[in-house]
Amino acid sequence: MWLIKMFGLRNVVKAAYVDPKGFENLLNRFGELSLLEAKAWSQTDIKAFISHDDICSTRGPFFPVDWMRRYLFPWYKRIWWELRSKGIIILFCTDGDMTLIVDDIVEAGADGFIIEECSNLDLIAEKYGNEKSIVGGVDIGKLTYNTPDKVISEVKRCLKTAGSYPGYFINVSGSIPDNVPLVNLETYFKAAKKFGLKPKLFHGR
Repeated sequence: MWLIKMFGLRNVVKAAYVDPKGFENLLNRFGELSLLEAKAWSQTDIKAFISHDDICSTRGPFFPVDWMRRYLFPWYKRIWWELRSKGIIILFCTDGDMTLIVDDIVEAGADGFIIEECSNLDLIAEKYGNEKSIVGGVDIGKLTYNTPDKVISEVKRCLKTAGSYPGYFINVSGSIPDNVPLVNLETYFKAAKKFGLKPKLFHGR
């Protein structure tokens, strides 16, 4: 996120492809900054830390996975170790579809994920729902542009897929903007409370 904030997403992705070596040097400089930040947070009394790095679009990772395994994920491992060594829980958050890299995120040390609706909730929950925290899955578009009945269906979809796993927390992907109709927002919270308490209604797993 340091790079994206400084130079913009388009320039960051372009630089990574045009000058891989120069980009690696730049990435390492910002990696050191992130490491210092993690060390500082590790000295506080926080219980959990959200590591936010927008590295995916709705079509998957911006970069080839092999490249990420060589240059990016080792930094995650170093940074997160500073926090995990103090018992701090790591939740990884990215925009887009992180399905293809979820195993790498686990390998780097994440205790859970905050996912968007384009990620494969079924696959991620089946693999990690019993041991990791999974937050998200609800499509904000369904809340914004559909009827209350469709909102209820969206809540049921997520809970049917992952509600029986102890690590799942239903949540709207991203955030809830102010253009969501109030009736849909109220319907969402009521449905999440009503059906979230009874996951066995959907499947006994």
